[in-house]
Parts: sequence; structure tokens; C-alpha cells
Amino acid sequence: MAKKKRSKQNQAWSGHDHAARMDGIIANSRRKKRKKEMELEMKLQQKEMAQKAQQENHGEESADNIPKKKQHRIIVNVDEENDYKRAAFAHGRKQQIDTKKLNLHIVKIQREIEDWRFRLKNFDEISEKKRMEETLEKERLAELKKEEYEEVEIGIFKRKKRKKRPGPETWKLRGAARPAQEVYDFDTRYVDPHLKAHEEALKKQKRSRNLFLLCKGRFGVMDDQEIVLQLYCVDFLSLLVQLGHLCVEARKRRK
Repeated sequence: MAKKKRSKQNQAWSGHDHAARMDGIIANSRRKKRKKEMELEMKLQQKEMAQKAQQENHGEESADNIPKKKQHRIIVNVDEENDYKRAAFAHGRKQQIDTKKLNLHIVKIQREIEDWRFRLKNFDEISEKKRMEETLEKERLAELKKEEYEEVEIGIFKRKKRKKRPGPETWKLRGAARPAQEVYDFDTRYVDPHLKAHEEALKKQKRSRNLFLLCKGRFGVMDDQEIVLQLYCVDFLSLLVQLGHLCVEARKRRK
């Protein structure tokens, strides 16, 4: 039986392949640097030609009397020794890395847009307030951690707080003082979590509103009556605009 040919992806890279890749990266980087130098030289030549033409047109002042301006020329040094080092340590070209970062940003914003779309379709003021409180609490804890880390770096060590004496909620009662849920086989305070969750979901369903239908025709318009709702709409629109800009940038890079 004939053996199956291994694909190029599965084959291990030889030393010759690595050397060829390295030579290609070095040649490409040098070509880009030389191109940049040529463009800078062309720009400087055009500028000098324009200055000469301007001097010829305005013959009132001689060229000797006009003070020469300093040319802040950006010199791109083609350092051939460091090219090999850069190519050896480069895991990917800069353009490829930038395109991957851009794609990751696009995916992240798309997920945020989907989350915001679901929230605006089922808008509930109470759940939004809870969400806001949670975010503020997270920010506060992050700031405290940052301050503690900075104090440790500087060398300020705070004394650890002593643990307080346990209160009556930790006491183990005996005899007639025991609560009912410990005396009987069943707990009198038991609440079914499924029933409770179902009741909360029904209440939330009654409270929730669809902002896309509610603000139809004036989505994102800052009115005095419903300014709180319109702020959520503006945040959603800003995410859409951001996604559009990133998609345009990604299309330019593909070309």
C-alpha cells in the first residue's frame, strides 16, 4: 500500500526552513527601512524645490539674506547587525500582531453589544441599579487593593486587625432554648428557592420594558422626561460606532 503523504503543516521545520524564514524577515525589514529613507529624501527634495521656486518668484529679497531653517530630518539607520537579533526574537511580524489585536477588540465589542441588546430588550430598573452597585463595589475593592499594594511597595506595613469576640449568633444552645428547626425534623423557616426564583422572575417580567420599542423614532435623543433611559441608548450607540470604526480599519488592513 502506498504511504500517505504528510501535509506541510504536520511536518517539522528543518534548520533550512528556519534559516529561509529568518532571511525573508531580515530582507523585508531592510526593504521597509530603505523605502522609508527614499520617501523622506523625496519629501525633502520637493520641499527644497518649492523653497527655490518661492525665492525666484519673490525677487525682492536675495537668497543670501534669508536665514536658512534647520531641517529636522528623521534619519533611519539600517543597522544590519541588529536585524538578525530582531528577526530571531520576533514571533510574528508587527502587522500580523496588530491585525490579531484588532480582531480581538472586534470580538470583545461584539459580545458587549449582544449583552447590551439583551439588556435593552428586557430593561429592568431594579436589576440595573443592582448591577451599578456591584460595579461600584468592585471598583472600590480594586482601589483598596491598589492602595495596599502601593503601601507594601513603599514599605508601610499596617498592623493586622484583631478578630472580634464571637457574638451570640455562634452560641450553641441546649435544652428548651434550642430553636424549632433543630428540635423538629423540618425547618419552619424553609423557603423553596425554586418557587422564590419563579416569583421573582414573574415580577421582573411585569416590570421589564423593551427600550427599542419604547424609544422608537427618538433612540438616543436626550429628552428631559426620559433622560435616564436615553443614557443607556447612547451607550449602546457608542458601542456600535466603535465597532464600525474597527471594522473599517480591519478592511483597510486586509487590502
